[in-house]
Amino acid sequence: MRIPAIEQHAIGNRAIACNKRGVKTGSAYRAIPQYFAQPGWVEHDPQEIHHSVRSTVQAVLEQVPAARLPA
Repeated sequence: MRIPAIEQHAIGNRAIACNKRGVKTGSAYRAIPQYFAQPGWVEHDPQEIHHSVRSTVQAVLEQVPAARLPA
């Protein structure tokens, strides 16, 4: 199993796991809160982004059988 991509964008992130043949074996998505300090501005909390990425990767790992994880 491999995690070839963590996609990060303004409203959330996605992690995708694929096998050696490129077949998707798992995926997960988590939204990220947006904060609007002023009209036309958008802000994100870096700790929330970090937590969201970790949570997304963990969710993907839970979808893959332990026997398929590298030692």
